[in-house]
Amino acid sequence: MKYWSNEGRYEAEAAELSKLVPGMGNCATHKGEVWRAATKIYHDYFNNGFGNTWREAAEFLLDSVALPDSVESVLLEHANGNCAELEYDAEMDLMLDTVIEQLRNTLDRPNTIDMWEYRSTQRRRFAEEYDYEWDYDTEWDYEEDY
Repeated sequence: MKYWSNEGRYEAEAAELSKLVPGMGNCATHKGEVWRAATKIYHDYFNNGFGNTWREAAEFLLDSVALPDSVESVLLEHANGNCAELEYDAEMDLMLDTVIEQLRNTLDRPNTIDMWEYRSTQRRRFAEEYDYEWDYDTEWDYEEDY
């Protein structure tokens, strides 16, 4: 949660990478698109508990950066919108740290693909989307709950 509260290890570099990401659409550079993918996933965790689907972004990121096994495992489990039941703050911060460290030593080049259209040649085992069972018949007493 360090980057979420602007206390990340490489905050200044994160700010510079963020300048490569437009308000809408894909990035002009490869570094920008990698950062866009990483921050999309990071944002979805802290804002939505991994409730959105971002498999293409995860595949693009995993093919672009060598992430630690613990981070890759979290991405494979939650890329299909499987909400987080555990806390992954440390893994998400480690993901951004790793991306910054690797992009720091990478020559940038023009970007040729939108991460949302990316199809990996790797055969990764993403978890299937969970089938959440909601009890819509439960009556809630909101005054009592708060």
